[in-house]
Amino acid sequence: MDFQSKISTVDSLLNLVTNYIVKNIDQYENHDLAILPVKIKSRLLKKFLATLRYKLNHNWIQVFRTLSHKDITKIDFRDVDVCDCVLDILSTCPNLRELHIKDKQERISSKGLSNLLLKTKLQILEISYSDAVNDEVLKCLCKNPCYLKILDIKGSSISDEGLKYLSVLKLHSLRMSKTKITDEGLRNLIQGPCSQTLTEFIINNCPQVTYVAVQKVIDNCPKLSNLQVMNCPLAPLAALVFPKPIKQLFWNIL
Repeated sequence: MDFQSKISTVDSLLNLVTNYIVKNIDQYENHDLAILPVKIKSRLLKKFLATLRYKLNHNWIQVFRTLSHKDITKIDFRDVDVCDCVLDILSTCPNLRELHIKDKQERISSKGLSNLLLKTKLQILEISYSDAVNDEVLKCLCKNPCYLKILDIKGSSISDEGLKYLSVLKLHSLRMSKTKITDEGLRNLIQGPCSQTLTEFIINNCPQVTYVAVQKVIDNCPKLSNLQVMNCPLAPLAALVFPKPIKQLFWNIL
């Protein structure tokens, strides 16, 4: 058997073991899972959260706590209903760099979210459809302004005032569709370093944003290459002036 075949065999065995443990995870004591190597824990955690096993396990949060470790870099909770106790567990993961959450059940709080943001150095953060994401949470993001690069807070409860905090971040991508921001908020956003680093800006379904503020964004964000402004009461595209071609432009008029 050549070396490549041996690697494939090992991978296949690992997948079989991972699938078996996740399928029968209720049969394992917490201390049995806790002593597993970090790489095995990572495999189990990824598989566990990607299946329906957590929904069938009444104590899935304890399983998550046991499988969590300091070397976790990415967690995707878009298909998982999380609460503040889960955020507390994540706050003990110092190397966490990417987090995705959809809070449609509204089970997380602004306090729990703020605590997490103060203890981690996230580079990619998506927390969508959450009323917990308010101006105070955005204020916490300023504590680590050099780390965050991609922020998706669509459907949040942020206000124009909160965009002052985002203006100091060096974001590459900002997505805040379905919010109540107005032209004043966009003017606040472009007052800081964010305007010089932003390459993608998505503000679909923001009924209080007009072409006047969008033009300000275009004028003050020299690296902007992807602009999405759908379902907003804007003037015709011809009313805007682009200093350079934008690679992707999504636009319609209500």
